[in-house]
Amino acid sequence: MGSQNLECNVTWDKDRLKTLSAFASMDGGVMIIGKDDRGRTVGVSNPRRLMKTIPEVVKDQLGISPSVTVLEEDGKICIKITVEKEGRRINYNNIFYKRTGGVTRRVTGEELTAWTLIRGDTVKNTSTDA
Repeated sequence: MGSQNLECNVTWDKDRLKTLSAFASMDGGVMIIGKDDRGRTVGVSNPRRLMKTIPEVVKDQLGISPSVTVLEEDGKICIKITVEKEGRRINYNNIFYKRTGGVTRRVTGEELTAWTLIRGDTVKNTSTDA
């Protein structure tokens, strides 16, 4: 179950940062960890750890501070990550991403130039590589 501003994933891993950066660069969005791609609640086994880890990783890697909350559905615990529109482009590992429907995809070349110029945003490099 995914849309322009909603992504559901069974588990959390750093690959999810691509979608969170796309949400922040575009119109914001919500990611729910503990739901499958059909929207069925499967829950997470480690909500306390995720509640601590996710905000830290997102802040360190993307330079943004999402809202991370616990959801209880069907007696199972999920994690809801809400990302607001940042007003600037956010990259993950020096790559920019955007949402097209329910898909996160890489923005490159001329599209990246046009994408930045159209909105008049600044591009912030959040890479930790020096």
